[in-house]
Formats: sequence, C-alpha cells, structure tokens
Amino acid sequence: MRRIKLTKGKYAIVDNEDFPYLSRFSWTANGVTPFTRVGDTSILMTSFLVKGKRGHLNVVMHKNKNSLDCRKSNLVVVNDSISSHNKKKIEEKLGVPTTSKYKGVMLVKNGKSAGKWRSRITKNNKRYWLGDFGTETDASIAYDEKARELYGEFAYQNFPKGMNNGI
Repeated sequence: MRRIKLTKGKYAIVDNEDFPYLSRFSWTANGVTPFTRVGDTSILMTSFLVKGKRGHLNVVMHKNKNSLDCRKSNLVVVNDSISSHNKKKIEEKLGVPTTSKYKGVMLVKNGKSAGKWRSRITKNNKRYWLGDFGTETDASIAYDEKARELYGEFAYQNFPKGMNNGI
C-alpha cells in the first residue's frame, strides 16, 4: 500500500503495483475521487484502475466509502441505480431543509397520517412504500431493512453495523 499526494494536503491510498504509473500525474482532491487533467479532460483515478462493461452506465464505488482509498480491493463496478441508492441523504432540496435526518424518511404534514414518519425506498424506478411510523427512528429502521433486501452488500444504512444507537 502506497500514498499519492493530492492537493489540499490530502493523500490517496493505492496498491504498490499501481503507484509507479499513477504517481506520474498531478492529482487533485475535490471531496470525491481524486482526478487528474489531461488537456481539457478530467480523468478519475479509479478510471485508471477498473474497467466497466461496455455499453452499460457503470460507476466505480468504494466499498469502505472512503473515496481516497483507491486500492483495487476497495473498488467495485456497479450500475447507476446501485450507485444512486448508496449516496448519503440529501440535506436540502431546492434550498429547503428536508424533514428527517435519515435517508428514505419524511415527516407527514397533512392528512390522517399527519405527524407520523413515512418511510420509502426506490430501486430501478420502482418506489416501495414501507409505511407510516410513530417515530423517525422506527421509519429509518424499516428503510434499512428494505435497503438490505433490495441492495444487499451495497445497501445504504442509516444505522451502519455497530452504530444503531442502542436499537
């Protein structure tokens, strides 16, 4: 395992065998996967390391969610649907704060369920309604369970293993 210097005082972790080639470039840290510029084109470090299937919209994900860990054992090629699911909760939509701190959970403001917490998840453009719950935590647990069922090892979890707040 070797480290490649990036901008902003950061480093990327790469395999020993990839270090000689990758260290020839100047790499930029921008909060996501490190990239370099070749002419007018930005190229992600992961593009040098992993090849996707032709004709598919593929995304390289970092298994441990550390985008600076570019060792091949930490990289996996997934389709865009899995990649989109695995992103963190959006804190704001169109400048308006969301109602829940958990992904897939929202506070119901109108109707007979007003005041309850609703949970839902989407895969391949199909939306799954998981129900209305008395607490935000219960709704997020329902989301986590369905996410594991739909996405397996790539499931985004509001409560990662060992971080379930005593639940």
